[in-house]
Amino acid sequence: MNRYFLLIGLFTFLGFTIGCKKNTKTIVSKDSITILYIGDERIFHQDYWGMPACFLIFSPLVSHTGRYSGEIIPVLAESWTHSDDYKTWTVKLRKDIFWHDGVQMTASDIKFTFDLTNIVYSRTISCELIDDFTFRIITAKPLSSLSDWEVYYPKHLLENLDPDNYYDWDFWLEPVGSGPYKFVRNMPKAMVEVESNPIYFGGEPKIKKVILKFSQTPALQELLSGNVDAINYAPREVLFKIEGDTRYKSYYWWGADIESIFWNHNNPLFKEAKVRRALTMAVNRRELSIVLNYPDNVPISDVLYTRQQRDNKDFPAPISYDPDNAKKLLMECGWSDSNSDNILDKDGLDFEFNLTVSTKNSLMATYIQDNFKRIGVRVNIVTVEQSLVYQQLIHSDFDALIDSRFPNSENSIRRIRKFFGPESYINYNNKKIDSILNLITETGDKDEIDRLFKDLATIFEREIPITFLMPLVQTHIVKSEVKGLKNLYKADPVLFLESLWIE
Repeated sequence: MNRYFLLIGLFTFLGFTIGCKKNTKTIVSKDSITILYIGDERIFHQDYWGMPACFLIFSPLVSHTGRYSGEIIPVLAESWTHSDDYKTWTVKLRKDIFWHDGVQMTASDIKFTFDLTNIVYSRTISCELIDDFTFRIITAKPLSSLSDWEVYYPKHLLENLDPDNYYDWDFWLEPVGSGPYKFVRNMPKAMVEVESNPIYFGGEPKIKKVILKFSQTPALQELLSGNVDAINYAPREVLFKIEGDTRYKSYYWWGADIESIFWNHNNPLFKEAKVRRALTMAVNRRELSIVLNYPDNVPISDVLYTRQQRDNKDFPAPISYDPDNAKKLLMECGWSDSNSDNILDKDGLDFEFNLTVSTKNSLMATYIQDNFKRIGVRVNIVTVEQSLVYQQLIHSDFDALIDSRFPNSENSIRRIRKFFGPESYINYNNKKIDSILNLITETGDKDEIDRLFKDLATIFEREIPITFLMPLVQTHIVKSEVKGLKNLYKADPVLFLESLWIE
């Protein structure tokens, strides 16, 4: 491997200090933990940050965060059934759930939340009460499962508030939920404190006090100095700095979002599928994952697959790294080095384009730039703020762009459609893909959804509309005294806090 990239991987630590002194501080109490976290005092408003911290306070009906990925476990729901068309779900609520103020949760709270969020999100999901602890959800489109992301709110505290001011309610700053932890206090822009809920239906957590200390850039120095006991969402590069240090352990997982190269199909360079295939063949994605210090088992694929297919590894092998054949494919498309300057050209134009990236993806972009240079393609890296990457993507204002906003999930069809419909971000309007996506939304049968994703895979293998690099890996670093975490399926110390303990 090019030593240049190894050196970058070792020394490019954005937001981290170098030369930290060893510190022997351990967690003082087995009852409390402090975690460095992205956000602010509004962290418990699910829509505001979209982060797992809201599950400390509020609870969903079910969860996919069981021992194994894809395992659905009950949370608020005790049991459920669905109609043959998957549009009507009858749910029985547990009877031992109490809000943090001691009021018992009933099905009326669930209906209230559905009615509220229908107004806020302009949707039409119907919730009908059957009795105090049983309700019926009716949807226009089939559901393959109950939502593991939506949480529910106390009717008795919120029913008289104005839904038009939903996002500005003071309730979000001092929330009352039914989850494993209760709100204690916050310091604006600095921290929030929660404590274990002694009447939690799942059993009171072993860690009694939790402080989420806010920082927009994960700082390793905070951990090394003993100011915090864990860092959520740490860059993979920082693992080089704690390698061999038994005081700390790291855990990782990846979800549906894929780090990808988006090709603007309005750019003549990327019109032909054969060209996009050649560019994909030119990127050594497995070596790139090593350069980025990603786990060895991170999956690489050129197609979409469902959660079930992921768990069963039921998807095609990716296109192999093959720069020689990549260059041959480009030559078949009329590209050649006519003036011997090591850059391919065609009709008097060099094969050259701008690659837009955020700062956090600079190393990835530099590595890819070098890969493309080897096949005679010149790449100019344009580094912008992360918010501008998103703006350029949705406005199709780029040649090529690296980002992790492509969702590889059967639960994200609306987001996937943004890339393939009439208003495609990448100007790739594929009616066949759009038709299959419509069919996926018309069924709740997981086996049928798997079959339709295989149909999508056939098109993706042929067309290569986007070059998928690898899933976005999230890394968490904790002091070794924190127990109960596990790679892949139980790696986030905040999301799984209720089942953790300290030795």
